[in-house]
Amino acid sequence: PEEAGEDELIEAMFREAIQRAPTCAENRICFAEYLHDHGRRIEAIQHARAAQELLPADPLVSSFDRPELQRRVSDLLKG
Repeated sequence: PEEAGEDELIEAMFREAIQRAPTCAENRICFAEYLHDHGRRIEAIQHARAAQELLPADPLVSSFDRPELQRRVSDLLKG
């Protein structure tokens, strides 16, 4: 199916973004949300936990954005 190819491409792009910027919490949060939306809860939680660890020291996250990203991580970990 055409849609399956799109999903594979999207996932590959997320993985490449994480590989290129392994300390970027927002990449992991977005990927975790994608995985969660596709029913891959265990993988989503793994990436949400990684983001949670990276978030406090991520220099790319402004103090303005940090609370919203923390909320998104919390939502993912709650289910």
